[in-house]
Amino acid sequence: MKKLLFLFILFFMLTGCSDYKELNNIAIISSISIDKNGDNYIVGALVANSRNPAESNTEATAGNAVYEVESNSIAGALQKLDSILPKKIYLGHLGVVIISEDVAKEGVINITDYFFRNPETTKRFYLIMTEGKDKASDVLKMLSPLESFPFQNIRLNIENASSSGALSHNLTFSKFLEMYLKKGSDPFLPTIEIVGDIKKGSSTKSLESSDISFYIKLKGIAIFKDDKFITYANIDESRGINLAIGNVNDAVINTKLNDKDVVVNVSNIKTKKKVKLDKHPIYYIKVKGTGDIEEIDSNFNLYSNKNINIIKKKTEEEIKSLITKGITKVLSYKSDPLEFGNMLYKKNPKFYNSIDNWNDYLNKLEINIDVDINIQNKGSIKQTIKAAKK
Repeated sequence: MKKLLFLFILFFMLTGCSDYKELNNIAIISSISIDKNGDNYIVGALVANSRNPAESNTEATAGNAVYEVESNSIAGALQKLDSILPKKIYLGHLGVVIISEDVAKEGVINITDYFFRNPETTKRFYLIMTEGKDKASDVLKMLSPLESFPFQNIRLNIENASSSGALSHNLTFSKFLEMYLKKGSDPFLPTIEIVGDIKKGSSTKSLESSDISFYIKLKGIAIFKDDKFITYANIDESRGINLAIGNVNDAVINTKLNDKDVVVNVSNIKTKKKVKLDKHPIYYIKVKGTGDIEEIDSNFNLYSNKNINIIKKKTEEEIKSLITKGITKVLSYKSDPLEFGNMLYKKNPKFYNSIDNWNDYLNKLEINIDVDINIQNKGSIKQTIKAAKK
């Protein structure tokens, strides 16, 4: 019995992790870019732990270097990268994958299939698209004075714009794949562009200057049909789409009052969607939130409940206008990122399947939008300074 117990303990002492990798022997890929060159992919990889040779071992800090390889497949490109680097590439900490417009136009199903199939990736990395002629690899090379690695700058931009601007959406790879695979749904992607000179923005000398004239910024969203990019939504349309989907927590709403600007910060935004089926489907989008007046360029009397209700109504009208613009844009291109088809399929799959062509049916949808914003706060003062002076 004692011998069996000893062998049992020894068995567990001798076992180890079969996929264990020594940290010093791996090259951690924090972000990947994918561009096109004819029929081939140009894959850029930002290695997050490359060491500065000018520093001693005791002074060495994490740096970054962008490697680019070309192949007819993503797997082939990364295999080539493995033959270039002195370390084994590791995708377990992949944070961002950036694709160019050219890649997105031809379809991204091959790319998504590779990353979904790869056992190292967490599937929680962000997927983003460059707008226009910007190369995806150039985005990897842009340095930021606020973040050590470019991918951190991109990730934080996406998260901030998603939570407070209503402009973008922190869309993970798994969420993109979910939208693509759902019946009656089309995906979309946030977009990014380079402002300024890429050569200056990728130089370490740019970090020594207080004049930041080159940077990356988020734009609107890229609308897809199946796995192919078809068009862009502008700023207002993008905000409307995100508000309708329910991707927004806070949004700054600008409106007019007697031709003067009024800015209301709307928080705790909740979006509910439902569909009722009679002879045809009728969709209802309900948006609720809490509004705080942040800025008002007027001597408007804020003590009056009547005037507060006017600001409330103006804010609600502006949000409804944004949502209408977003819905009109996607439906005109026969794309369904708001998942109207999926809602109908869940409600009545038999009716949904009876529709010959859902793409053509999209333009016939009846959609009702209701917005309710409760203006609670007038800021740290209850009256405008202009009104107080008057």
